[in-house]
Amino acid sequence: MSWRLLALIISVVVVDQGLKLAAVAFHLPYLQGELYHPLLALAVTVVALWGLAKYPSSGLALIVGGGGSNLLDLLVRQQVLDIFTVKNFAFNLADICIVAGFLVILGEIFYGSSSRAKVRG
Repeated sequence: MSWRLLALIISVVVVDQGLKLAAVAFHLPYLQGELYHPLLALAVTVVALWGLAKYPSSGLALIVGGGGSNLLDLLVRQQVLDIFTVKNFAFNLADICIVAGFLVILGEIFYGSSSRAKVRG
């Protein structure tokens, strides 16, 4: 795994956890996520880590970072904090990164990976 992918994973976890800590510290409104089961968070993270080891991808790194941050929430707080709400949907930065990671992977599948593109000079 490249240092860039590792930096992306760490950045996702640090920023997501920082936003959640700020929400708690400054008494900002937040919700306790109810859809995340610890086994689901562990499964998402482990499968994405396995995939990342075989096929390095920024999409998989986003999924690992988001899943890892939600898993950290479950281990430390026994709940996932959702700090954003849109209509009836509550979510956090980790959830956004997981969805963005899947979208990046879909883009790579359908349009080809930019890392595989030939450099024209």
